[in-house]
Amino acid sequence: MSTKTTTIKTLIEQVVADTSATLTARNPAVARLAAHGARALRPVLRAMHGPYPPEQHPRDVVEALGLVLHEMARRDPQPLIDLLDHDGAPADPQLSFVVGALAEAPKQLALEPLVRALLRHRDSLVRWCAAGALIKLRSKQAIIPLVAALRDRSPMVKGEIIAAMRRSKFFRTKEATEPLRRIVASKRIKTQWPGLWGDARAVLAELEPV
Repeated sequence: MSTKTTTIKTLIEQVVADTSATLTARNPAVARLAAHGARALRPVLRAMHGPYPPEQHPRDVVEALGLVLHEMARRDPQPLIDLLDHDGAPADPQLSFVVGALAEAPKQLALEPLVRALLRHRDSLVRWCAAGALIKLRSKQAIIPLVAALRDRSPMVKGEIIAAMRRSKFFRTKEATEPLRRIVASKRIKTQWPGLWGDARAVLAELEPV
């Protein structure tokens, strides 16, 4: 076994062992693991699926390793982008965490792959995470793709985008009027997802004041 592989394995064990609420990207093990870049990406993703130490909750382990992905995205997002573009990991939780991490990447690098994931990926969880990441990027170039995704078949995806529009006028645009009208006119959405329907109605009222 190579020294690099051993080091990556050891660093993963150190990150997993420290799942405290104070764990951040500044943690030496997180930073050193992220510095390995592409070499560490798949080992980190595999570790998200366990086995987990008996004293650690799986959710805490996954979130701790997610910090490593976020730090990777800040340093060099290309390995994460390549993985996403080639659909090289399971959607849950691995690929969804990769997508979420790209919100920390430079906008000019992350925008296009996140838009592709939002509009084209077959898994609704990945599309939902892509919507959230694009919202966090807060780029004007993301607004039209986000509006297009209001026609997504997943209520999670629509709800994420509409909630952002309700929170901030930055994401509101007249192009959203027609898809919002369709959502408000849907009896199925009103009955099954009343929160989504109510948010859509509120945003539409902002775009079409009486």
